[in-house]
Amino acid sequence: MIMPNSLRWLVLTGCAISLAPGAAPGQGAAPTESQVKAAFLYNFANFVEWPEADNGASTSSVVFCVIGETPVAADLDAALRGRKIHNREPEVRRFRSLRELGGCQVLFVSAEEGPRLRQILGATEGLAMLTVGETERFAKMGGMVNFYTEESRVRFEINVEETREVGLSVSSRLLRLARLVETEGGEL
Repeated sequence: MIMPNSLRWLVLTGCAISLAPGAAPGQGAAPTESQVKAAFLYNFANFVEWPEADNGASTSSVVFCVIGETPVAADLDAALRGRKIHNREPEVRRFRSLRELGGCQVLFVSAEEGPRLRQILGATEGLAMLTVGETERFAKMGGMVNFYTEESRVRFEINVEETREVGLSVSSRLLRLARLVETEGGEL
């Protein structure tokens, strides 16, 4: 089977990179966890299709929004530099307020936002916005994609029910790499 370059990069980035603690930067060190997550975010956007009217966002760019303080934002800027997604320029926006969510295609919710997770997911309900988190049970609580670590590697799970509910189409190639979960009730 011949794999497109972006899928090959996704597989190599996520499945073959070990998070080697103590590796020194600049000496052939493995990427940081934050860099791996940023690379995944870029690739997620390549393997998701949004409905025609995607949150009133610009048709000339794909907007990644980051809520909460996290090094993923700077690493995402670096991962997106010089790249295109569906022939559109990527753009990264950082914010703390939920009122600024309009126009995002991909929303990354940092772990520090755990206490506001239900509020954030409530604010995105019904929007064609790929919500990605790094908090335990994020996808099971109604988020769409969640990062977790297994055997020192960053992995991800996808809540297909949530993506379909808002009209996002996730490539079967991406789904094959993910652990699939369903929404469940309960508190964080």
